[in-house]
Amino acid sequence: MKRALPAFVALIALGACATNTAAATAADDGLSWTYRADQARLYYAAAESDDIAATLECQVRSGRVRVAEYGSAPDVAKRSGALTLASGGQTATLKAKRMADPLLDEVVEAEVPAASPVLKQFQRTGEVVVSRDGMRHRLAAASPFERREIARFFAACGAA
Repeated sequence: MKRALPAFVALIALGACATNTAAATAADDGLSWTYRADQARLYYAAAESDDIAATLECQVRSGRVRVAEYGSAPDVAKRSGALTLASGGQTATLKAKRMADPLLDEVVEAEVPAASPVLKQFQRTGEVVVSRDGMRHRLAAASPFERREIARFFAACGAA
């Protein structure tokens, strides 16, 4: 399913097509982690595209991270107010808010401390599973470059 970028990042040429059912990995989905220092935002996306799967964003040195997952749940009956993150044996279920945008199917956002156990494990492993509304996406760093991008993001947020 194609997901368009929100207006505030429309000029950024990053993207991803995430599956709505089975977990996807960087090895087979063509997605990668890229950090934009000018926005303090980490994208899980495919290069040269206007689609994204997920973002992590913070105010520099704030110690807080906003996680956004893009796309509509295929089954409206499964929609909830939660976004779950899992990494390295740690899990956090977060209260999420849905945002509609004319350019997007849907954005679901939640906020979490940058130093939370689940994000600390994401920093360590380079992998996080984002789940909501019956969908599960495994977002994994496939290269040392991506691992450095993740480290740069968390250093900027105040959680390194």
